[in-house]
Amino acid sequence: MNQNPIGYDYDTDEALKIAQTLHHLELDNCELGETGGTALGQAIILSFKSKLQLKYLSVRNNYLADKAAVRIAAGLEAGGTKLQVLNLAGNGINDSGGEVLARAMKNNNTVQEFDLSHNNLRFTTAAAFLESLKFN
Repeated sequence: MNQNPIGYDYDTDEALKIAQTLHHLELDNCELGETGGTALGQAIILSFKSKLQLKYLSVRNNYLADKAAVRIAAGLEAGGTKLQVLNLAGNGINDSGGEVLARAMKNNNTVQEFDLSHNNLRFTTAAAFLESLKFN
């Protein structure tokens, strides 16, 4: 669904909740924005609790921002995830969202690839991710 201006609406959220057999999802450049990203984070939490099989999630260039990053981090911390690849590149995530994601990764041992390129992250976030690698 890359580069389709789907934005965010209730149907997007519901689709993520019921996609029990989905393994690979790309929503790059789809204009989800902060509201859609926050809903995505909530859907991740609900999906992990219901044993979603998602292994690859890419939501590049959707300007999800920090609020959505915090919800996605909560999804990662909720446990039960099979997610191996997470791409959050180009989403306007700052250090506050980046550091929360780094803390979430301390307790996550399934994510093997995590792309946060082209965000607004500085050394403090990089250091937080290096610290999380000690536990992962």
